[in-house]
Amino acid sequence: MQLSPSSQPSHWIAVAGTSQGFVTFFDNGTGASEAFVAVSADAGTPGASSDGGDAGALPGFVLPGAADALDVRAISDDTGGQGGVGAALLYPTQVGFAYVNPNGQGPLAHFSPVLPHTYVAGDFMAISNYRGLFAVSLYDSTKHATQMIAFGCQ
Repeated sequence: MQLSPSSQPSHWIAVAGTSQGFVTFFDNGTGASEAFVAVSADAGTPGASSDGGDAGALPGFVLPGAADALDVRAISDDTGGQGGVGAALLYPTQVGFAYVNPNGQGPLAHFSPVLPHTYVAGDFMAISNYRGLFAVSLYDSTKHATQMIAFGCQ
């Protein structure tokens, strides 16, 4: 199943795992979407067709807002948090954050902006976590400086 439209210039995608499956954030052409690929202990991926063909739509959602994200980073919250996935999204005028629970339902949290910023080529963002806290950082290539914000999703 193709998630990110191949006709889009950025067509980014990021995946992070939970105990129940994989949370996938992708460029939907006009914004950011999430899809959840559940896995089961008895083999296979629920919803996948046995012949390898397209099994239909995966459960998920579209993040609020009309801005098309330029990039995304996702990380599992498996070190003392709720067990979901946090994602940092780089938009033309900000960095946003979304949190999805372990079964892909959400967003449980969506903060935009967490770091206001006007993007220029060479800017870079990252996300990390520790015991339920997230750190989102943004490198500003014009100022040669990094900003960071840390917060938790309880």
